[in-house]
Amino acid sequence: MKNLNKGQLKFFTPYLYLAIASAFVFFVLYRYVPHVRVGDGSEYYGLYYAWAASYRPWMTTAAYEAYAHLQLSNQIIGLVPVSALENAFPALKIGVTADFNHFWFYSFLAFAGSKLGSLIGLKLSVHMSFLAAHGALLFLTFSIAYRYYQKRGVFAVFLMMFISPLLWFMDKVHTEFFTCCLVLCAVMLIGAKKYFPAAFFLALASTQNPSFALLALIPLAYRVILQRQKAYSLIEVIYFVGAVLGVLAHPVYYFLRYGVPTPQLIAGGAALGANLSSFYIWLIDPDLGLLPNWPLGSITLLLALGLWIFNKDRKLGFSNVPYGVFLILYLVINLYAHSSTLNINSGATPGLARYALWYLPLAFPVFYKTLTVFSGKYKIHCIVTLILIFVISLKLNDPRKLESYTTPSDVSFFIQSKLPWLYNPPPEVFVERYSGYGESAHVLKLRGVVGPDCQKLLLIGGADRAEVVFPKTCRFDLAKLTEYVNSLPVSVNTIGYIKLSDSDFASVIESRNEGA
Repeated sequence: MKNLNKGQLKFFTPYLYLAIASAFVFFVLYRYVPHVRVGDGSEYYGLYYAWAASYRPWMTTAAYEAYAHLQLSNQIIGLVPVSALENAFPALKIGVTADFNHFWFYSFLAFAGSKLGSLIGLKLSVHMSFLAAHGALLFLTFSIAYRYYQKRGVFAVFLMMFISPLLWFMDKVHTEFFTCCLVLCAVMLIGAKKYFPAAFFLALASTQNPSFALLALIPLAYRVILQRQKAYSLIEVIYFVGAVLGVLAHPVYYFLRYGVPTPQLIAGGAALGANLSSFYIWLIDPDLGLLPNWPLGSITLLLALGLWIFNKDRKLGFSNVPYGVFLILYLVINLYAHSSTLNINSGATPGLARYALWYLPLAFPVFYKTLTVFSGKYKIHCIVTLILIFVISLKLNDPRKLESYTTPSDVSFFIQSKLPWLYNPPPEVFVERYSGYGESAHVLKLRGVVGPDCQKLLLIGGADRAEVVFPKTCRFDLAKLTEYVNSLPVSVNTIGYIKLSDSDFASVIESRNEGA
């Protein structure tokens, strides 16, 4: 019995350490990072009160009153006024109740954690309730990493979480951290051939993002086909039932309430395949894409590519073919889903697009394999490099940093200043980040936006457009530049890039030079 107790203690001790570390991280975030609403955060706070006030998944009068009290308390900076929240989605109102474009499950997790805490005497604020849910997700992710990949797996998860843009999202009441943790758990479980649990976590992610419902079917199929000779255990049956319920939760709820499988079909916000021609932006766009905004990820992928080319051992430590199929289908399904969004340059981010984070968990096997190879004689070099990258990453993704989606990234600015011919960003991104006006630029009905190289011009067609904006460093004569741009032939639906010739460039700065 004594030996059994020692064995149990040895088994549970690492998980205890992981739990303490996860709790410490979110205590620090709660204590030292300002509580700021970003993006759709007001909806999630509101849905928390929907559960807390009436134990219902939809907004009621009591929920709105509780939200209004939170707003007036100034506990959280930047909350949307209750009147704006009430009228955000008129199509999603039924009597005195209402829903939002975003599902209630994420908020339910925070509420459930708060309720459990109250049973043992812990009184959590609404913001702390969400951070407690984030802490539980972090602990879950670390635990799965340790269970199947030991210390090296935990370190890989640590690098992906804390030396990446995901760091900024850890304390934000938004679903990005929720989604990344669940998908990362699924990726690790697929590598460990635990297919029903992987499907369950993808199904949970699908409650907030329906495209994951299709992805949850892949590990389900793997279990049925690849492990068909293996008997089903009780825990697998539970995971299977949980996966089915998770996949059905979002569409069934909205169908029963509104007759549609997802609220965007009646409340707006997406159009299938609307931006499919620019699907690549979520990965490589200098402003929005994951790789240009994740130095450690880009370097690790390059190292992995070098290992694949020069090293005969090309195994990931994963089930290569099943994971490869999953990876391809993941990219196809989510790149299509993301290309359906109508607001490409959205907020609630330190710079890159929020959707870009969905691709971050896919890199786990690459990180794990790279750590396996470089943990020997190159250990010191790796540690020094990691410290340098961490300093850069912390500057870019410090959780105390305000959201930033109206200015270009350093990489983007360099390209548009020195190599403007190399890349043309989506017009929405160029207008909002290089005009100096952000989203307000669309209200101004600009005719043109000049880039930092002073010759690249985004020309916009449409009625009642005349104003042209440009960087101060270009030293243009505004009247001459405006006259020139408005003299260019442009149809109503035209929007595209042109380059000012040297003679045109000289003509629009001529009066400025003469007046100098």
